[in-house]
Amino acid sequence: NKKKHRFNAEIAGSYIQSNNQNLFTNNSILQKNFFLLPSVAYTFKQSKSATFMASARTFATLPTNAMLQPVNNNLNPNSVYLGAPDLMPSYNISGRGSYNLYKSTNNLYIYGYAQANYALNSFSPDIQFDNEGRQLLTYFNKDLFQSAHTGFSSSLPLIKQIIFVSPGFSYGINNQIGRVNSIENFTTRHQLEPEMGIYIDLDF
Repeated sequence: NKKKHRFNAEIAGSYIQSNNQNLFTNNSILQKNFFLLPSVAYTFKQSKSATFMASARTFATLPTNAMLQPVNNNLNPNSVYLGAPDLMPSYNISGRGSYNLYKSTNNLYIYGYAQANYALNSFSPDIQFDNEGRQLLTYFNKDLFQSAHTGFSSSLPLIKQIIFVSPGFSYGINNQIGRVNSIENFTTRHQLEPEMGIYIDLDF
C-alpha cells in the first residue's frame, strides 16, 4: 500500500578477440577489445495500480569478418565488396522509460513509453563508383543518433463500465547515414500512427 522506489546499477566487463586470416592473400587482422558496459534501472511504484520505470544500458558490437576482410565474390563483377580492416567496434547506448496505470475498479488503463538509441562508431556504408561504372562497397565508422520511439495507449470508461474508448498513437524516427562517391548522405524516416477505438462490454 506504500510508495516504493527501487534503483539498480551494475557494470559488466566484456573482452572480445577476433582473429581474421585470409588464406588467399595471407592477410591477418587481429582485434582485441575490452568494454565496460554499465547499466542502470529505476522503478517507482506510485500505488498498487501505477508504476513508472526507466532504464539505460550499453552494449558493444564487433564488425563482422565480411566487413573487415570479405572473401572474394565473383557472382556480380559490377558489385565489388571491399574490406575495411581499420573498422572499429560499435558502442551503443539505449534508454527507455514507461508509465503504466490500471485501475480494476473501473477498468481504466493508461500506458506510455519512450525509448532512444545512440551509437558510437556505428557501421555505415561507403559506396564508390569507378570509371567503369562498378560499385565498390565498404564501411566506415560514424557516431549516429539511430532511433527514437514513443507511444501511448489507453482504455477509458465512457459510460460506466459498458462503453470504452481507447485513443492512442505511436511515433518513431530512424536515422541512417552513408557516403556515395565521398558525399555524405543523411536520411531521416518519420512514422506516425494515431489510433482510436471504441468497444462495448455487456454481460448477459
